Amino acid sequence: MIGVKPQALLVERFAKALIRLAPGVESRGFSLCLVLEAGELLDIHDLRELRKVIFQLSDNDIDVVLSNPVLDEGVSPVLSVIERVVSMIAITPEWLAIGSGEQQFDHSAYVSQVTKLNTAIHEGGKSVVCQGIGNDWQASFVSSLPVAYFSYEHSGDDVYL
Repeated sequence: MIGVKPQALLVERFAKALIRLAPGVESRGFSLCLVLEAGELLDIHDLRELRKVIFQLSDNDIDVVLSNPVLDEGVSPVLSVIERVVSMIAITPEWLAIGSGEQQFDHSAYVSQVTKLNTAIHEGGKSVVCQGIGNDWQASFVSSLPVAYFSYEHSGDDVYL
């Protein structure tokens, strides 16, 4: 997964270069996956163009992942438009409000986030990845959720569920 600023996708040459690159990446057994940070979408003024680019990338087998989504209708029309067009979302233990141990666990925030996550998965058809798992406490929560995979910090290994 490669982090990309949303503004970069609006540069036509950059988007076309990604599309040309994708077949070469796939021929080596990998897939190209771009990550957009949800908070950075608020600075985008041409939402239609960004949606169009995301669709073009998807049509060329490039996954676009939205990291730390809001997943609340009505909070931001900008975010909800992009949340609907991406096929994957990425979350972190902080997003889930589970903390690094029992002392930091926020049960009500966790239940709220899991409810939003389930809606995104079951009604929105999203796949979910979880990044930044740092310990067994966090892994135990994430492994009970319908996520496609998660990765431990400081590890090159991903855990596929």
